[in-house]
Amino acid sequence: MKWFNSDRRREGGRDENNQIPVENNHREEERKITQRREFFRVVYPVNASPKITNLSARVVDISVHAVKFELPAESSFSQMDIDNAIGVIITFHDGHTINTSGKILKKNRLDDKCVFVCIFDVEISPEIINKEQSYLLKNFPDFCRKTFNFEASESSA
Repeated sequence: MKWFNSDRRREGGRDENNQIPVENNHREEERKITQRREFFRVVYPVNASPKITNLSARVVDISVHAVKFELPAESSFSQMDIDNAIGVIITFHDGHTINTSGKILKKNRLDDKCVFVCIFDVEISPEIINKEQSYLLKNFPDFCRKTFNFEASESSA
């Protein structure tokens, strides 16, 4: 008797590469919903987000290529439009500051605030993104579980 039976494996729904097609499609769809962007973004809780000090703005999320931030609607900077060039000085939780520039890609005006997406002219260091991700995972685990839907994978284990 063979210890490995390929017919039995096929009965279980696996292909010859030991992959479960339904499971792979589901995981791929889940990733598309969570992170539809080309580059990973660090999403911040309101009380732990970095500040863009020269604009008095709060960072909503950041990647190596872009930052999403919000301003009060009454701020003079909320008048910026798409394709405007801007300089940003971002101060992180540990006091580290980066000074970079970019242009406004998107603008969304809500009742009491404006949300902007700024594409950087030069990408920021991936180490900054990794450090911020580690900080959030360590200090805000519940926020990370909720944001990245970790409960679903934990409950199925």
